[in-house]
Amino acid sequence: MSSAGMTGSNKMKPDIAIVHRYFWPQNYPYAIMLKGIAEGMSKSGMNVLVCSCHEKQTDQLLQRKVWASERGVACKSLAMPSERTFSIPMKIFSALYYAVWVFSVALFSGAKVIWVGSTPPVIMPLLLRFARCFRRFKIVYHCQDIHPESMSINGNLKRQWVYDSLRKIDAANVVKSDLVLTLSADMKDTIASRPCEVDNVKVINNFILDEIPVLREPVKRADGAPYKLLFAGGLGRFQNLEVLTQLAIELAKKNLAVVTFMGDGPVRSIMERMVRENGLQDEITFLGHRPLSDAIKAMQAADFGLVSLTPGVDKVAYPSKTIMYLAAGLPCLAFVSHSSSLGRMLKENNLGAAFDLEDTVSLFSQVEGFLSSYAHEVMGRNEIMRFAQDRFSEKSVVSMLVGEVKELIH
Repeated sequence: MSSAGMTGSNKMKPDIAIVHRYFWPQNYPYAIMLKGIAEGMSKSGMNVLVCSCHEKQTDQLLQRKVWASERGVACKSLAMPSERTFSIPMKIFSALYYAVWVFSVALFSGAKVIWVGSTPPVIMPLLLRFARCFRRFKIVYHCQDIHPESMSINGNLKRQWVYDSLRKIDAANVVKSDLVLTLSADMKDTIASRPCEVDNVKVINNFILDEIPVLREPVKRADGAPYKLLFAGGLGRFQNLEVLTQLAIELAKKNLAVVTFMGDGPVRSIMERMVRENGLQDEITFLGHRPLSDAIKAMQAADFGLVSLTPGVDKVAYPSKTIMYLAAGLPCLAFVSHSSSLGRMLKENNLGAAFDLEDTVSLFSQVEGFLSSYAHEVMGRNEIMRFAQDRFSEKSVVSMLVGEVKELIH
């Protein structure tokens, strides 16, 4: 492993160093988002340094160099083997190597502010706190998930003493950071419940990652036709997808809805078996993973987008598919707590409805009642797109982030 030198045209000491394991052109949502954030900060007049990794034997570093030069951003990149080839010992070694590199960036970059995320959990702000024993700088902690609470809900933390220890460490991470960014009021409340002071915690959600084509002709459903429901995203655990599939089966049996699941994951085979056992393969279809362009077309052709989370997950994370649905003009049926940030947003703005998955007994009757009596009251498709642009556009979200960071610098 070797570290590539500084690239980009900016030779001054950085106002901010954005440090994350992944960065564009690596195709992870947060990696792509950080590119937009870095560009916005550079446009605002800040000297920006991006510190990330690139895979050996790819053109990732070259693409990053060209981008950095064009945008006036400095870039420091660490060469790493592809994680697809990592054995467990190699993964441990690479994680330690990356941690040492981040520590050296904190010590020697000269940045006034250093921005880190919540991947890997708890570790990055802890490293910065230690580095701050040797050099003064400010810390921005961007929490895409709240850990260790998220790991506990997902079943990845079995030992209570480990959970309690990590919770105390991350509470200290929050207190010692100069700015903590999280995606919802629910996530902020989770941090506060540790207990933990949250005066430095700001709620700014993620932004729409891709331009959505204008919906020229709003989709109109024929009277009496079943509603077209779409779930676009990973079919993984911790989303109560078995319950959602059973709901889809009940709706299809009554000819209230046809349902499409677009995505792959470990729960897909269970869901498909449930559908086969009920002979509803024509009404409930599984398309597997599709390009984003196909997903957007499907969103604009559907009547409602489906969001489902295991109870409690809405307190530690925010379902990003919701933002994409709304950006495509698609109202949502969200199976989350009515009192959650997402549930309240949908209800208060007529963007759909929220249903509590813990109440499985009355779930079908609730959804049936909504589709039969209230579905026509949701906001129009073009109005939903405008709402999403106002709330979640890259321009508006990055502007808020830039404003918060500038306050730290000046």
